[in-house]
Amino acid sequence: MNTGVHHSYRAFNYKYMNQIKLTLILLLIGTTIVAQDDALFHIEKDPVSVSEFKYIYEKNNRDKADYSKPSVDEYLDLYINFKLKVHKARELGYHKSETYQRELQGYRSQLADSYIIDKEVISRMVDEVYDRQKQDVELKHILISVDRKTSPEQEEQAYKHVLKVKKAIDDGLGFGRAVLQYSQDRNSAAEGGDIGFVNAPLPDGYIEIEDVAYGLEVGDVSDPIRTDLGYHIIKVISKRPARGTMEAQHLLIRNKSASGIRLAGAKPKAQKIYESIAKGERSFDEATIISSEDKDTKGNKGNLGFFTIGQYERSFEDAAFALAKDGDISEPVETSIGWHIIKRVSKRPLDTKDIIRERLKNSPKKGDRFERIRGDVVDEIKKEASFKEDKKLLSEFTNALSSDYYNYNWQIPEIEDKALVTFGSDQHMISDFIGFVKKNSKERMRAKGQLPIEQSVQSIYNSYVTSKAIAFAESRLEERYPEFNNLMREYKEGILLFDIAKDMIWDKASKDTAAIATFFQSNSDNYKWKTRAQLTKYSVRTTEPAQVTTMVTYAKDNSSEDVLALFNKGKELLITNEETLEEGHKNLEGIPMQTGYVSKPVYNDKLQVTTFVKIEEVIPSRNKTLKEAKGYVISDYQDQLDKDWIEELKKEYKVKIHNKQLKRLYK
Repeated sequence: MNTGVHHSYRAFNYKYMNQIKLTLILLLIGTTIVAQDDALFHIEKDPVSVSEFKYIYEKNNRDKADYSKPSVDEYLDLYINFKLKVHKARELGYHKSETYQRELQGYRSQLADSYIIDKEVISRMVDEVYDRQKQDVELKHILISVDRKTSPEQEEQAYKHVLKVKKAIDDGLGFGRAVLQYSQDRNSAAEGGDIGFVNAPLPDGYIEIEDVAYGLEVGDVSDPIRTDLGYHIIKVISKRPARGTMEAQHLLIRNKSASGIRLAGAKPKAQKIYESIAKGERSFDEATIISSEDKDTKGNKGNLGFFTIGQYERSFEDAAFALAKDGDISEPVETSIGWHIIKRVSKRPLDTKDIIRERLKNSPKKGDRFERIRGDVVDEIKKEASFKEDKKLLSEFTNALSSDYYNYNWQIPEIEDKALVTFGSDQHMISDFIGFVKKNSKERMRAKGQLPIEQSVQSIYNSYVTSKAIAFAESRLEERYPEFNNLMREYKEGILLFDIAKDMIWDKASKDTAAIATFFQSNSDNYKWKTRAQLTKYSVRTTEPAQVTTMVTYAKDNSSEDVLALFNKGKELLITNEETLEEGHKNLEGIPMQTGYVSKPVYNDKLQVTTFVKIEEVIPSRNKTLKEAKGYVISDYQDQLDKDWIEELKKEYKVKIHNKQLKRLYK
């Protein structure tokens, strides 16, 4: 039998069901689903689609799913057997039991938890970062500074100011002139507002800049955007393929003295060193150790580690990333501190989607990008669900609140309990929202002195709507995601199989002692001991050959008790261990099955231990007793019960295979 298919069978029989764990099944998410709903076979009137069979065939066979005729036919037979058992379980009503329903709901809850977040939000974040990281974007900006914790009045004043600046630019004031006239970033203003090149992902607080950088075309000027620093107006200067991350070494010749006086001989000195390296007169490493004036790196051959854009001055960065391959060396390039000769050590490729996904999945579910994309997903869910909200009811609740709203124990106002929000046919009452507000006591108390009641309630309301939108989508995962529907089908059928197999096979095989005895008697020749060796293993705490030889010689003609009594006088020099091993055991390799045989000693100088074995008795082959073979007997009896049961099911239910669909599967 094909090994891959044989293992797949275990996915359908009762032994596999012992191993059902949510963590294992979660690993199966992402298997390709084939959109093909024609029936491959029927059990009575119940169809099994081609898509279902292909899903389970590919998942369980993995790289052995070659769709060859023998493989498909064998797997189809196994899957039909599986489906027959599930069909029987449903006919007997196993799916109606409270235990089944409770267990299935538990599995679904665990699977559904964060499914929308991982499937939609995280996936979109991955795609966005992956696509954006491919480009570096050069930016200039105008900044109107305002702190995040500023008063509403100051915030409004800053916003009006930046709108005025944007209007001036739109009316024809050049961006460069606007920078000089309005920007409060004095460091960049002298450079025309130059930020330099940026690359995704930017840190939290600056996602708006990233969105503008990758959303606008070269030459475009943005509308005002808010970051942690204040309000910005951004201009996109250029775009280029991303430079990525590089590891480099450098040799530095300083162009200024300690007192700041410019040194005229720095450039010729650097040029001379470069030429000697280029001619092969000395290596870069040797030259760096001898000549570099960067005391922090010269002892490490000038290694700077990995760096990316924006970490060093533009001239240094340009020269470093211009090096085409590992080991290339630049001509001297000047920065504010001196002349550098740069050697490329290595260059990392851009992050793959898998790397980005792993990083995002292992990070907390928060941050600007997460909030923005989650908001987009929630908006889509609201649209799909024909979302409705009673803003008047929310205002009525808000207006009824007093200042004790900010306290842990606040007086909940009396208000008629009506539907506040509706997703599809799911209504959520104002009382449910009030409970949500009460539960969010920390957020309420933090808002005291920071936010008016109306803004605080609106913030909590937004969180409430988001949670209900996610819950609505998660309640309909089977409709939204074919792969989730497949997983839930596997759980449903797996639990049914587990339950019915327990009744039909496990309990019968373990409790029916008379049937087990009868089965054993009919198959007793299948349970045999091979020829066995009863042996003593000696471990000697010495590697002195003379001592060991004396012990080996004595052990040949004497019992282990006598050997221990003779050689362990005063201190424990010898220890023994008795074993009975069947012929073919790895510990008997090279040892003849001969009573009285003593092996050659094996010396372990490192541990200062020597070992040898003596065969005390050779036991001839014989049939095992039921007690000795019971575990194997029960397992084989279970297999026999399983085979008999399948034959009964095939007689009981009509199975029709649709050969036209089956032939289309063969490759």
